[in-house]
Amino acid sequence: MADTAAADLAAYARGEPMPNTRRRVAEEVAKLAKEAKALDVWRSVAALVMLWQREPHRFRSDRSFYVQTARVLRRLGDVNVGAFWCNREKRVRRIYRDPPCRVMEAMGRDLATALGIVGVKIARLDDAEAERERKARADLAAALDTLAPSSSPHRPAEGQPGGQPA
Repeated sequence: MADTAAADLAAYARGEPMPNTRRRVAEEVAKLAKEAKALDVWRSVAALVMLWQREPHRFRSDRSFYVQTARVLRRLGDVNVGAFWCNREKRVRRIYRDPPCRVMEAMGRDLATALGIVGVKIARLDDAEAERERKARADLAAALDTLAPSSSPHRPAEGQPGGQPA
């Protein structure tokens, strides 16, 4: 991603025409590449994609997922921080600004598409492991039921209320 962003910025510097959104995404990705560690970016995207896979109701739409992905990644460094002198308070104030929503959406989509497959794979492996554990618990419960049917927590023993008639 950083190489593609650098190539886009170099093409723009040479005077090649390019959509403004694409240029802004390239600038943001280049800033992110300088500020954040690659492993942190991978982990964040994987975690967000896993969250999206497991709890899709947390995101109103795909677009909102992409914007939130970009916001989380920009937070890994000081990419979204600006500073200005506040004359009234006589100090430098930090402000947090996001680029336009269409830039954030494109950036999030590009990063989630490129790096999100890791999160999808981890979610699938995790689901498979949970299914194996659930099946093992069910098999164990069935085996214990055959050994001692009267001690099953699911069925009352004979002679007890709700048990089988004699």
